[in-house]
Amino acid sequence: MQDKKFHEIARHTKEPPFVKLVFIQPFLAMALAEHTGIYNGNIGHIVGNALSDIAEDGKHYEHLKQNPDLIVDMIQLQLEKLGYRYDKDKLREMMRTAVEKAGKIVDKLYNKYQEDHLKALRTALKADNPFPVLKQAGIDIEPELEEFRQFLAEISGKRVEKKSAPSLPTSGSGTLAELGEASLEVFSILRALKFISYNGEAVNNAIRELEEKIDEITGLEEPSSQDVYRLGLYYLALDYVRKGKFEKAERVFRNL
Repeated sequence: MQDKKFHEIARHTKEPPFVKLVFIQPFLAMALAEHTGIYNGNIGHIVGNALSDIAEDGKHYEHLKQNPDLIVDMIQLQLEKLGYRYDKDKLREMMRTAVEKAGKIVDKLYNKYQEDHLKALRTALKADNPFPVLKQAGIDIEPELEEFRQFLAEISGKRVEKKSAPSLPTSGSGTLAELGEASLEVFSILRALKFISYNGEAVNNAIRELEEKIDEITGLEEPSSQDVYRLGLYYLALDYVRKGKFEKAERVFRNL
């Protein structure tokens, strides 16, 4: 559930209020996944983008703890762009509790552990189930961790149903919602770059990743119409990034 683009920010951000935003992201992503039943990389992107918006507005971790609703609108909007419809009140209630319980973990982690432990945490949170990995890394955050685990179990037990929505038309082998996943992925890359002021190393990494995605599609024997659509998105994003047209790129991919 981790969004690697958002977590790349941690390599360039040292201020505690913003580092804590990075650490709370995977926990909120796990909660959102259990709430919606969506278990893929989109969830990490959605939460990471919402937290990036907070940082871009000059807010940080303490603002989020005091007002969890800051990220609800952004999360709801991105879910809807992918074709998912959920009750906003239920989403807001869940995220408020998630921020409260995850915040206890993040506060204890940051206050108790040294930099080496925090590096281990970043590695552990890449796992689909980070709880046993955290313990193996020597990071003991009981009973906060157990409380959060019970919270996830409760969410899973009363998972909300999707609201009815018109079926999305298909395009080749994929739906429009599936095609939207590619634009969300690119948008997440662009937001991470903006958060770290378009750091040179990060820009180069983004270029390499986009090139790899392009090579993967051009190497297909029989690319589908969906593949061709994704290819166009990646080529467009690559051109913008190479030319330093970051603001235009973000504007374009935000509206797709």
